[in-house]
Amino acid sequence: MALSITLKQDPRDYMRAIISMLPKQVDFDHTVTRVTEIDRVIAAIEEKIALAEQQEAPLMIEHEHVRRPQ
Repeated sequence: MALSITLKQDPRDYMRAIISMLPKQVDFDHTVTRVTEIDRVIAAIEEKIALAEQQEAPLMIEHEHVRRPQ
């Protein structure tokens, strides 16, 4: 309730109050390791093989290029 009143009366003080409640430092791990990419590709190939074996169809594997974040 106090924040609602502060927002209406003094938006600048409201922002200061909100910012003071936020953590001072936040860490994000946004890296994708090469091993994770390889594991994903292997899993996709294994799924294709299993599906082809079930359908007794020729195996078609398409390569998907994975872009790395810059």
